[in-house]
Amino acid sequence: MKYSTEEGFKDLTQSQLMIWTGQELNPGVPLYNVIMRFDFLGPIDPHHFQEAFRLLVQQSDAMRTIVKLIDGVPKQLVLDQANGSLEFWDIAPESDQDLMLDDWLEQQNKHVFDLTQCAFRSALIKISDTHFVWYLNQHHIITDAWGVTTQYQAISKLYSDLLASNGQKAEQLPQFDAFVRSQQDTPAKHWENKLKETPPALRLYGHTQQVLTTASKRIAVELGLQRSQQLRTLAANEEFKTWTAHLSLYNIFVTLLTAFLERVTGQRKLSIGTPAHNRSTNKFKQTPGLFIQFFPLFLETKPGTSFVELHHQVRNETNEFMLNA
Repeated sequence: MKYSTEEGFKDLTQSQLMIWTGQELNPGVPLYNVIMRFDFLGPIDPHHFQEAFRLLVQQSDAMRTIVKLIDGVPKQLVLDQANGSLEFWDIAPESDQDLMLDDWLEQQNKHVFDLTQCAFRSALIKISDTHFVWYLNQHHIITDAWGVTTQYQAISKLYSDLLASNGQKAEQLPQFDAFVRSQQDTPAKHWENKLKETPPALRLYGHTQQVLTTASKRIAVELGLQRSQQLRTLAANEEFKTWTAHLSLYNIFVTLLTAFLERVTGQRKLSIGTPAHNRSTNKFKQTPGLFIQFFPLFLETKPGTSFVELHHQVRNETNEFMLNA
């Protein structure tokens, strides 16, 4: 692990550096805000919840992490005390609660983090005595989706213990620093060699993207019950079955995507970015922080290739991916 000339600063991980670079290229855009809203349908003690959140932040080195440029290089530092806390907002007496909350959330979601100060903001909003909203907005550089799950589980236990007043000392969360230190062993050589094979950018229906923008639109396509059941049946077939049902379905969808992209682009060599949760130990699975990484699947279709043959290629590439991710 490399340290800077300033004590306590450490290098960013590969994923953190990619996120930081993307944010620097779009400095005024909340491009990497990871926003969660939890609705609690029951009474919540605001004081105890605020204390539980304070303990969560104090236990999580990822949440106390800031990023600064040291000699022109981005470095991360874990603060002894975070610069952020959990606010409490009571709108129960108001008549237009939904409108007030929607307006507030819209403004909060546009917040651009100053990573040199704090990478999260949070609030507890009281709608009524039996309805509370916990808002948690974090920059992607300190968390991923799995990390939010660990935070939710941790604060739930902290809050329950505080309510019970059992005096138990809270179990310390595993520290993200252990993962940062482990990154020096990443099998980088494998991916350096793979990236030499990177194919050109796709031309969808003969066109390349002309306007670069951070805006995107998510389109949901319902498969329906019948097709979903057929896919699960196919995934359970010995010819398509692998270690887990999820992985079997994943391989089928990648095979479909590969065939589709070849059809609409005419390009036979394809690269499909694929996420890996990167939590290879039980400790890492319990640790808040940014673990997820993206690596490419390199696939090539050939004239006369059947769906089964293409699936076998996808399965082999996925196995190699999981071995080296």
